[in-house]
Amino acid sequence: MMILSLPLDLSIAAIIVAGSVAVGVSLGAVAGFVGGKLDELILRITDIFYAFPGIILAMVFAAVFGRNMVSLVIAMLAIRWPTYVRLIRGQVLVEKEKVYVQALKAAGLGRVRILFRHILPNTIYPILVQATLDLGGVILTFSALMFLGFSPSPALPELGNLASDGAGHFFEAPWLIV
Repeated sequence: MMILSLPLDLSIAAIIVAGSVAVGVSLGAVAGFVGGKLDELILRITDIFYAFPGIILAMVFAAVFGRNMVSLVIAMLAIRWPTYVRLIRGQVLVEKEKVYVQALKAAGLGRVRILFRHILPNTIYPILVQATLDLGGVILTFSALMFLGFSPSPALPELGNLASDGAGHFFEAPWLIV
């Protein structure tokens, strides 16, 4: 049964990480490149999401939006995107001060083109590393939500559901939980 749960968990984790990267990179790149009040606004919103423990915030979102797969994915997205905002913002702040960016501005290129065609491709490597590392954390957090009872269906083959089922048989079959 565990083999059936791995494709589901990996595909959900990939969707969550891809969505988090998309939201986080977009907001972080704009915040770092534009600066000013927009940067402050984006960072304060990010700080609000950082102020709460991730699993608790995900549980609140899952409880508010209901027990279905879409709401669980949204709950996980809500706790994962701030990491990417901070990471890409720092990278953009460093990159936008380089000489080639000043040359692009002097050549008359637009801000959007400079950001998305020149700065972002040079800052994406830390994001790729972070996204790869986040896959495991997303699977663990998602499974923890399922284990705690936020599963849309108890028959869903998912690692958290399997651990929850095995916990009921701990004394007669401890290998089920392992």
